[in-house]
Amino acid sequence: MQARQARAEVAGIEVLHEGMALTELGELHRSRGEVTLAEQEFSEAFSPLAVNVPGGVYIDTFVLRVAIPGQKLELPELELTTEEAVPIGSRQAWFGEWVDTPIYELEALQPGHAFAGPAIVQAAYTTAVIPPGRRFSIESHGLGILEG
Repeated sequence: MQARQARAEVAGIEVLHEGMALTELGELHRSRGEVTLAEQEFSEAFSPLAVNVPGGVYIDTFVLRVAIPGQKLELPELELTTEEAVPIGSRQAWFGEWVDTPIYELEALQPGHAFAGPAIVQAAYTTAVIPPGRRFSIESHGLGILEG
């Protein structure tokens, strides 16, 4: 114990070791809300940007809510196609067993296109897997809908 305190004094800070109670170090404890010299030195040395006020309040993070008035989004109604969606190819995909699965390009799908899973819908930055028993469609606003 005395060796730890001596090393702490040489370093100019209190040393906390895993499993060691704060009161074991002697210097690092509070009496009636007073901040010890060791806490002050530690705070000055290691947390100059942190909010560390006497009394032990430490602000680590905060939430900022902002409301920006805007316009209601109105999506245009697009004409629905009656044509069938045409896959660009197929590949084996695992759905409890290997299944030959059609692949659709998202950019080629139009409002009104619909198909049942299993299927894969791919785009430049994402891929959607349509499991067996589900249905994927493009609705009148151009949004993809997965139904179960």
